Formats: sequence, structure tokens, C-alpha cells
Amino acid sequence: GAGETWCPVPTAPDRFLRVASAHEPTNAECHRMAKKAPNLTHFPICAPAFTTSLTTRSAHQLTTTMAEETCCGCVTLDGDTEYDMGLHIGSIFIIFVVSAAGTMIPIISQKIPQCKANSIIMEAISAFAYGVVMATGLIHMINEGIEKLSNECLGSVVENYESLGLAFVLITLVLMHFIECESSVFFGAQGSMLHGHGHAHGEITAQEAVITPADRETPKPTENPYHENAVDQNEQNSKIRRKIATLIFEAGVVFHSVIIGLDLGVTTGSEFKTLLAALCFHQFFEGIAIGSSALSSLESTSKLFMVNFIFAITTPIGQVIGIGIRSTYSDSSTTSLWVQGILNCVAGGILLYTGLVELLTYNMTTNGQFLSRQTAQRFALYISLWLGAGLMALIGKWA
Repeated sequence: GAGETWCPVPTAPDRFLRVASAHEPTNAECHRMAKKAPNLTHFPICAPAFTTSLTTRSAHQLTTTMAEETCCGCVTLDGDTEYDMGLHIGSIFIIFVVSAAGTMIPIISQKIPQCKANSIIMEAISAFAYGVVMATGLIHMINEGIEKLSNECLGSVVENYESLGLAFVLITLVLMHFIECESSVFFGAQGSMLHGHGHAHGEITAQEAVITPADRETPKPTENPYHENAVDQNEQNSKIRRKIATLIFEAGVVFHSVIIGLDLGVTTGSEFKTLLAALCFHQFFEGIAIGSSALSSLESTSKLFMVNFIFAITTPIGQVIGIGIRSTYSDSSTTSLWVQGILNCVAGGILLYTGLVELLTYNMTTNGQFLSRQTAQRFALYISLWLGAGLMALIGKWA
């Protein structure tokens, strides 16, 4: 009748909510009025009001118009009608087991005689992990972060600067370079102080060299204790750098794992099963990368298992959070878009830097041991690298 407006119910195309309105309400007004209606709770999409009667516009036409509208901040779940709580609870344990299994692959492989340290098999597993790291950073994190930070629900910020996501990635890369350089300087200086009286002894040795008889034999570098200390110091710095890289890598993965766990926790319907299957492969391959990185940098068994456990438990924690907030969570709210977008771009930047610099450059590009391998072995490692990157990129179609 006059002064009445029909708002379609998103979860039931054949049902419409009749509201009294002297003018055509906006999306937000329509959504607020719909929420006040009895027996109606959450609406995944807010459609504009329709002043025409149902006899002149079909339910299909109204539903199509709804799908074309963007609702910022709308809840994506219609109560618990499509939510399989048992399956969601079970998926928590599935993801944990799969993640933990991935981290154990490098550890178990090292126990096999043919897979001892520096063997071609262990190197192939590591190369596969390098590819996983880079693809995860680019395809799964940076790409998703850019998508979140390009959402029109963020308003004028997105319109004024379209490269917002890439800007956060760039900031992360620059900061990663700064942290690595200054960490090397700091821990190098600390190591020099801890490893003896290097500078003072160096000066005394130089002065003594002036008054030393010419016929005295010059000590060989291998016989010089200070040369040995320098070698030990370089090895110590290398170990510290690898530990720092592992911890930073772990931090980036943890950020991402919480987000994907939360997304899985609020996902429902047939999409949930598809996402769960994709995340099982995602977590397994990422677990191999975490386990391989930790194994090469952490000497303590307890620390190794702690790093692996933290990775394995992080996504399930995100799932628990998602299950808890499923009825109020909106992935299109401004807060959600900012948080997920920034975290994904930062985590992706960390993994991209880690993959290209810490892993590829130090372990392959400038590594004499790798470059001195036989051609067949080098190409086997290249293929492992490409396989890891390719499989992880493929999984990005679903997760």
C-alpha cells in the first residue's frame, strides 16, 4: 500500500519484510528495520528498498538486485541454520594434526640414513619449503591483503590511494632489511666482546710485529688463534642470523594462520568443506617449510618442537575464535578489513623477504656448496623449489 516498502529476506528469496516508510530507505536503514522484525536475525546482504509490489517484480529479480549490492558491516551468517557445529569442532583437530604432521616431515627425514644432513634428499625438502614460503607470501597473504585494503567499504582512503596494500608490503620489506642489518651489527659486536679481548690484543700484536726479527717465521693463518676466533665468530653470527630469520618467519606465519583459522571458523555450507580441504594441503606444506627452517637453525630439541607446536596450534586457535564470534562477525566491516588487510600485507612482506633473501640467496644463490654440486643435483633442487611454489600457488585458488 501507500507508504509501504518491501525489503527482501536474503536467506529466503520467497519471503519479504514489509516496512512502513514515507520514502525509499537506504541500505543501512533497510538493514536496521529488518533487524527489528520478529523471528529475523542476521542478514548477509542489505538490498535497497523496493516501493513496487510483489506482483510487478519477481522474487528472482529482487534477489538478483540484492546480489549486486555491497553491504558494509553486514553479518554473513543466518543464525545456525547452515552451521554444522560438529564438523567445525572436528576440523580444529584435523587442522592441528595435519599442521603438526607437516612440521615433522623434515625431522623424520633426517633420522633416515639416506637423508642425513646436507644430503640431496634433505636439500630437496628444504628447496620445496623455500618455494612454499614465497608462494604463501605472494599468493595467500599479499594478494588477499591487497584485496581487503582495496574494498570499497573503506571509503575515500581506497579511492585516493589505490596502492595501499602494496605500500604496507614495501614498508615491511624495508623494515626487514633494517632489522637484519642492525641485528647482525649488534650481535656481532656482542660476540666480539664475549669472545675475548680482540681489539686490545690486535694492537699489541701489531706493535710487536715492528720489533720482531726479520728471520722469525710468520705464523700461518691456520696457526693464529685470533684467526680461529674470527672463524668461530663468523659461524656464530651465521647461526644467530638463521635463528632471527626463523623467528621472524614464524611470526609472519602466525599472523596469517590466525586469520585463515578465523575465516574457516565462520565459513558455512558447502564452501566450508572446500576451504577445509584446501587448508589441509596449505597447512601441511607450510608445516614442511616451518619444520625445515627450524631444523636448520635451532640446535635445541625443545625449542624445535616448541616452534613447530606454536605453528600447529595457531590456526586451530583462530578457528575457535571464529566459532565463538560466528553470529556477529562481519568480514566487510571497516575494522575487519583494516586488521586483516594490514596483517596479511605485513605477514606477506615478511615471508617474501624471508624467502628471497634469507632462504634463496643465502642457501642457493650465494652458497658455494650449492653452486659446486653436480648439474643434475642442482636441477633437482630447482625442480623441488618450483614444485613447492607451484603447488602452493595452485592451492591459492581455493584457500
